[in-house]
Amino acid sequence: MDPLSGAASGASVAPEASNGPALAGNGPAGSGGPVPQQPPLVLVPAAPKAPRLARVKPPRLARVKHQLPETWAPNSAHRELAKAIGVDASAQAEQFRDHFAANGEPKQDWDAAFRNWIRRSPAYAPRPANGQRWAPPDYRPRKL
Repeated sequence: MDPLSGAASGASVAPEASNGPALAGNGPAGSGGPVPQQPPLVLVPAAPKAPRLARVKPPRLARVKHQLPETWAPNSAHRELAKAIGVDASAQAEQFRDHFAANGEPKQDWDAAFRNWIRRSPAYAPRPANGQRWAPPDYRPRKL
């Protein structure tokens, strides 16, 4: 057995057909005539690609930070949130106004700041004398 072709020794192996262009002077199999010359291939450079335009984002409207307006008051959504948490919205609003009047810290959205104030207010509430921390009304201790 021939190690290169895998055929038994002495057996002839058929040449593989060529898919390439025929040489001049060699005709197709069985024709015996010459093959006409083809014009040489001309390489045409590819057209340059159009430059990619950078993606331009529309300008965001900058929200300007400002001091707490004198006319600011808690709205109904604030009162509902305070009631759900179990704090007094009016008392928290007074503390909120005093805190930011004293510190002078500007905010972009005062309603969002007050919602956060209400949510965090139980953590700052005075603790009972027994030292236990505040828990939300629907809290149930985990059974061990």
